[in-house]
Amino acid sequence: QVAINSKTVIGDPINVGSWTVIPITKVSFGFGAGGGEGKKDSNAFGGGS
Repeated sequence: QVAINSKTVIGDPINVGSWTVIPITKVSFGFGAGGGEGKKDSNAFGGGS
């Protein structure tokens, strides 16, 4: 899996003073984690986020 994803997005030009900025990329980031506790033959606990 990829943790960081970049997609090309052509946005509307933004005028800032004498500068014109044109958005061309969008970056997103995701993270997940999980764990468990207990023996194989007992009441085990597991969780994630």
